[in-house]
Amino acid sequence: YGYDGRLFIHVPMEYVKIFNKQDTTGNVNVVDTTQNDVKYTRDEPFNADPMRQVYNQPAPPQTYDTTNETEDETPYLVLHNEGHGYNAFCQKLKNRGSAFIITINFGVGNDSRKKISGFFEEKLLLKLAHEPQTMVILDCGRGHKETQRVQYLLKQARQQGINTATLNEEQIPQADIKFNNGLLIFDGSLDALGKMISAADCFIGYDSCGQHLAAATGSAAVIIFAGAPSERFFEHWSPISTRIKTIIVDSRKSSTADGGKELIAEIQSLLTSIKTNSN
Repeated sequence: YGYDGRLFIHVPMEYVKIFNKQDTTGNVNVVDTTQNDVKYTRDEPFNADPMRQVYNQPAPPQTYDTTNETEDETPYLVLHNEGHGYNAFCQKLKNRGSAFIITINFGVGNDSRKKISGFFEEKLLLKLAHEPQTMVILDCGRGHKETQRVQYLLKQARQQGINTATLNEEQIPQADIKFNNGLLIFDGSLDALGKMISAADCFIGYDSCGQHLAAATGSAAVIIFAGAPSERFFEHWSPISTRIKTIIVDSRKSSTADGGKELIAEIQSLLTSIKTNSN
């Protein structure tokens, strides 16, 4: 946050615009990252150097009466060129019969407290991939440890007779998946993950970057928020979005003997609600 209360977001993706609530005045501005310029929605003058204004100077004084205004803009990002083929890729899956597409990332940024131990991830993944007309896209994550974990999950899915395929971001434009339910292993960059989250029907993940990408792109999501040291921590880091459903879990007390059956049942219930609202 800037010291004048404005929100600035630095992302590696090719986003076109960032919309943000400037402060308590009700004034909303648009930052066009393609031109390094700042434009106010109410056409007030902007004569200072744009970058110096954004990073060093306080906001210009406001003269608007916002007493009766109800405007409340939550920050969100608009993907350039509709996600560079990711929307088209997911539409091809739907045309083949995948009624519900879920992107999953089990990364926790090397913070094991955020992860549910035991067989939770495996049980959840296999259960969802078995569901008719449901396509699960599992992101490979970052680093050797996460990649190894994904390869293990892929092996378990194949042993269960689940349809599987692997692809990377370069293959997205030409990819032609021959089945309408199962598991896709996706290997891509962080910006590719953001585009896949945006194109899919829902995202599932822990308290990590995936939840913020889902919130920023306005995507529906179910987030397992584990290992929070305090309620204040959860309130500070939980995403601000009405489309994201968060399950708070104490990872130190969560049961691993049953593979997290209760947690999986709660996730499935929330997914059913998301499906209903999207139809």
